[in-house]
Amino acid sequence: MKLSHADALDIGAILAEVGRSEIMPRFRRVREIEVRTKTSAFDVVTEADELAEQAISAALLRAFPNAVVIGEEGTARDPAALDQVGTAELAFIIDPIDGTRNFTSSLPLFGTMVAATMRGEIVLGAIHDPVSNDTAFALRGEGAWLAMPDGRRHDLKVAPAVLVKQMDAIVGVNFLPEPLRTIVAGNLSRLGGSAWLRCAAHEYRMAASGHCHLLFYNKLMPWDHAAGWLLHREAGGYSAHFDGSPYRPVNLTGGLLCAPDEASWHAAREAILMPSSTTCGSSRCGGYEPHWFSDSTVKQLVRCRPCESRDPYPAAGVGNGTRRPSIVQQSAFVVMGPCFRTSVSTRFWGATD
Repeated sequence: MKLSHADALDIGAILAEVGRSEIMPRFRRVREIEVRTKTSAFDVVTEADELAEQAISAALLRAFPNAVVIGEEGTARDPAALDQVGTAELAFIIDPIDGTRNFTSSLPLFGTMVAATMRGEIVLGAIHDPVSNDTAFALRGEGAWLAMPDGRRHDLKVAPAVLVKQMDAIVGVNFLPEPLRTIVAGNLSRLGGSAWLRCAAHEYRMAASGHCHLLFYNKLMPWDHAAGWLLHREAGGYSAHFDGSPYRPVNLTGGLLCAPDEASWHAAREAILMPSSTTCGSSRCGGYEPHWFSDSTVKQLVRCRPCESRDPYPAAGVGNGTRRPSIVQQSAFVVMGPCFRTSVSTRFWGATD
């Protein structure tokens, strides 16, 4: 089975109808609707989320009766539903209102997202803006486009590659564990600019439309990223987990970085994730040492190779016992080395909240 452009437009029509009937009538009426917290004060749900998800799910099952529907709010009640993302012949992953905190704050910056997967592969993404009533679509291998309510269509294309110091990024550090949160926040000045919209739906639309260069995420629930990931990819972008492995909607950890192309991705990863340097305290060398990762902790080497009898880089395979490895070599160890996938991935990239 392959989903067509007609299927995409039908799904978009469902999202538009639910936006008109369930979401927009409740927007800016927070005092009149129920708002509850889920996992934290940053994670809220309203009756608009729940009613919209119910309506979208019912309409999708009428159109695709053999499909599995996995909704954010339904999964909160039945976490086992997530297990079907990687196995179902056809599954729809729904985020009824992405940016619920904006919605409850009366900010018109929220969206509805649906991704279709086949045996774990994302084949369709749709991100609807109920405020402007337009929808961004992506079909695997067939590009990404924005469908306007008057029938016009605009193809989507990511921004051209630029130097790191010119990159405009969406970076939310709130869901990063320490000390990674402090490291990333301290590195944002290396970029041209950074922001966070509290709404992945609009952040992915921005990147796919060429209005920003980078997206940086740590929390990877599939309803937050599956549709947007495909939109960005089909608009010409490149993305991967922080360790360079490909993103799949069954992966709930590992972080996600999206960039205009692969070279930009590597440059951005080094700029954002490489810990800052600190001046060595020895008068013998006067050099500086980066923080480094080991044994699932962050340690700071304040004395370089000539200042210590032990070799602080045993796993890196650099240094000959008589001279200090260059900063470039050290950086390669910190960012790309063997501890990146093992120690760091389990301790830092493994967080999901």
